[in-house]
Amino acid sequence: MLERVKDQFPDVGLGLFSGYSETELDRGSYLSFPSATVDQKRELWLRIRRILDFAVLGRYNILAPSNDPLVTSKNQRLRLYSNRYSSADFTPQLVEVTIDGHGLAQVTGFPVNGAVTE
Repeated sequence: MLERVKDQFPDVGLGLFSGYSETELDRGSYLSFPSATVDQKRELWLRIRRILDFAVLGRYNILAPSNDPLVTSKNQRLRLYSNRYSSADFTPQLVEVTIDGHGLAQVTGFPVNGAVTE
């Protein structure tokens, strides 16, 4: 499916957010539906990785917040798999709070617990 998307829309960047680490994916140590062998899962990950431009990998850890671009906890990693993006394309996380005339507040972005600045 991703291969068809990439073929039909070559200018679209593709990214993935996964709770699995890159090591777990490389080893085929992840759940799949339908079930697959470890070798099949390793091959599937390689096929997906060849299509991706970037991925954020690793489990979210509420006790280790991060301000790094796209990652929400320090154990997660932003991996670049193509030359479409560089690390400079991913800016530090920002949060925008909008309050309308009725007092309704809307928060967008990636808020980091305890990282409030004015």
